[in-house]
Amino acid sequence: MSNAVILRLTREISEFQKNPEHQIYLHFDDSDVMNIKAMITGPPGTPYCLGLFEFSLQFPRDYPTNPPRVLALTTNYGRTRFNPN
Repeated sequence: MSNAVILRLTREISEFQKNPEHQIYLHFDDSDVMNIKAMITGPPGTPYCLGLFEFSLQFPRDYPTNPPRVLALTTNYGRTRFNPN
């Protein structure tokens, strides 16, 4: 894994966390920034209001050339629909 990838991802996380208004919270181990857990709160006035949605992000060694793998963890065993319609 490239030090440049780790430095870039660390910088992007730092910039992202400066804006608390987006209602997205990140958790990761400082020794492994390539694997991140994200919690997104549903914005007021939407069908997702008061909802908490958890995701796992796994960043590849060649990030940003290739995107992270994102896995929705809040699925209620595959029964949760994210489209309110």
